[in-house]
Amino acid sequence: MELLIKKDLQSLDNHTLISAIHKWTYFDFTACLIITIVILLILTISIHRWKNPIEKNYLIIGLIPLISCTSNNFYVLTIPLFFIVLKTFKSANFWTKTLIVFSALLMGGNIYEIWGRAGVDAIDQRSPYVLSTLLAYVLIMVQKKKDE
Repeated sequence: MELLIKKDLQSLDNHTLISAIHKWTYFDFTACLIITIVILLILTISIHRWKNPIEKNYLIIGLIPLISCTSNNFYVLTIPLFFIVLKTFKSANFWTKTLIVFSALLMGGNIYEIWGRAGVDAIDQRSPYVLSTLLAYVLIMVQKKKDE
């Protein structure tokens, strides 16, 4: 059953990187696969250069839901990314702080009690978890460049 859900790139339950790219762009499967591979290569190379071994492990673990998401709850593995991002919050400029808050809201804003079933389905259709995770990685990598 799980494999059938993952086969449908438009499924509400599919929150992999390739599915999100397809939902956002409507490119064909091959184009989405190429874009996904490029993004994962960039992230992997950036993570490989990371100095802190504990944070490096969290960055690697955060890639797992992007590659193989069994449900939106699987994105709990990306929570350490937000702790890494929040370390720089105090010294960040206004726009970086705004992006950090936006990323956190994308990850946690899908609340059934607030939006109801129709709202949750509309939010899930756009794969906000993937966008939130990618944004967290970008913020982490940009901050790392500034620190070097």
